[in-house]
Amino acid sequence: MKSQPFRLGQPKQSLTTKPKMNTKNTLIVDDHLMVAEAIATMLPEHNVTIAVNKKEAMAAVASKQFDYAFIDIYLRDSESGMSLIKPLLAARIKPIVISGMASLGQIRACIRLGAYGYVNKALPASHLGEVLADIYSEKFSFPRGMIDELRQNTALAIPKMAKSEKRLLDYFLFHREQTNFEIGDKMALSEGRIRNCMTSLMRKFDVKGRANLAKEADLRGYFPDIDSSTSY
Repeated sequence: MKSQPFRLGQPKQSLTTKPKMNTKNTLIVDDHLMVAEAIATMLPEHNVTIAVNKKEAMAAVASKQFDYAFIDIYLRDSESGMSLIKPLLAARIKPIVISGMASLGQIRACIRLGAYGYVNKALPASHLGEVLADIYSEKFSFPRGMIDELRQNTALAIPKMAKSEKRLLDYFLFHREQTNFEIGDKMALSEGRIRNCMTSLMRKFDVKGRANLAKEADLRGYFPDIDSSTSY
């Protein structure tokens, strides 16, 4: 028997079984409870908590460490689900946006804010599995055609980068919270090598600081190659 999703406001006895070892803690934020519960049934290996608005979502994050969060773009509490992306990233939670009617501009905004993937509610349940497979493999998960269109629409130039610089930038944009030491450890490179490569990237993007590098890459419409894993 799998764990039942815990709805904020219910007694904790609703969690009828203990999470399995290595079970992922996942937050689902959707103002349509039936939709959230339907998504939860597709995540049998996840220990799911459901919130129906931003206030409940932030209360859940304050009381529990999550690995992933599925966020509906449209919420009834007058705030877009996109406003949750940055707070979730700050809590080291990987946000994945969900919607059945998101525009290309909204998806662009979600990518720039740091979302890890996009689930189209109108697609079959297997689509959710494909997105999760990408996330588990340390990839971004956005439809290829959507990324191609976003790249074509950008007006700002992307500077020429060495292969090693592009590998680092792709990894950094996916793991913005990691230090140079942590990135080097994952990529099997020294902290000094990562620092020098970061400095080169900042010079090419004409910015100072890692946060500004990420912001400038987003503003220029740079999107990491979602076909290649950024796990090392």
